[in-house]
Amino acid sequence: MRSHNNIAKELRVLNSHWDDEKLFQTAREINIALYQQIIYGEWMHIVLGDNIANQINNERFSTYDGNKAGVSNEFATAAIRFYNSMMPGDLFITPFNGLAPFNNDNSIEQLNMYGNF
Repeated sequence: MRSHNNIAKELRVLNSHWDDEKLFQTAREINIALYQQIIYGEWMHIVLGDNIANQINNERFSTYDGNKAGVSNEFATAAIRFYNSMMPGDLFITPFNGLAPFNNDNSIEQLNMYGNF
């Protein structure tokens, strides 16, 4: 959302005559295009390799409809599951009182995500 709002602010400066709806929709389209570029143009090549990423991109653009900017539910679901699997297995706990998350022996309190959930 922060990216969308920053884009909308810049568009407001460049196009002061646009109404809120035009600003919102244009910022939305630009934000989605940036997201797609990151996923399809950069991240997918790193994670899947160039050959598979190029195959997916070739298939995607052969049926691309610019009016339906977005990422498929299937891809988003698989991507978030994969992304979560790349996260470290430990969760460092910060107390609600705002104090540093140290135990009495100055060690940081941590939970193993796989063993505790």
